[in-house]
Amino acid sequence: MNQRTLVIAIAAIALAIFGGASMLYLNRSNETAPHATTPAITVPAEPLAAPDAAETPAEAATPPAAAEVEVAPASRWNMYVRQHSPVIGPANARVTIVEFFDPACEACRAFYPIVHEIMRRHPNDVRLVLRYTPLHDGSEEAARILETARLQNVFEPVLTSLFQQQPQWANHDGADLWLAWSAAGAAGLNVE
Repeated sequence: MNQRTLVIAIAAIALAIFGGASMLYLNRSNETAPHATTPAITVPAEPLAAPDAAETPAEAATPPAAAEVEVAPASRWNMYVRQHSPVIGPANARVTIVEFFDPACEACRAFYPIVHEIMRRHPNDVRLVLRYTPLHDGSEEAARILETARLQNVFEPVLTSLFQQQPQWANHDGADLWLAWSAAGAAGLNVE
């Protein structure tokens, strides 16, 4: 196992441990629908009954055609990456890290330096797609702050600032969102 593969494997494990429902996968070379050639899956509309003893094995294995529904397989690439999700890194990166995160989550804050280091070491090979999972008190407002920062092109510094100041604004007694807005303003967000 070479060093690059080891780094990717460690990142995947760390994402699973610290990032909750995080995913790591390799991009294909600029394919828009890598599984387009996968055949559709046929799912019976109703559960099949046990075959009668009088039926032949061939009759029992063939469900009625009228009861079948065509279900196309979900594309793995579109399942986790959304067009509206914040993205850090090149679009054509060979590795995409999809992190489901909560700006008020202590584990997400602890994992941020690890992801940041992976991105720093592999600037052309890794992109990070962030998916909001607002579970803690104040998380929805923090996500709004980050989306405002994205519109103002200061997403990364505001994200870093929110994580650095998280113990002050997202404590266990309840979120103090004025401190979150203040941290974002100090990082370059025009809070007006």
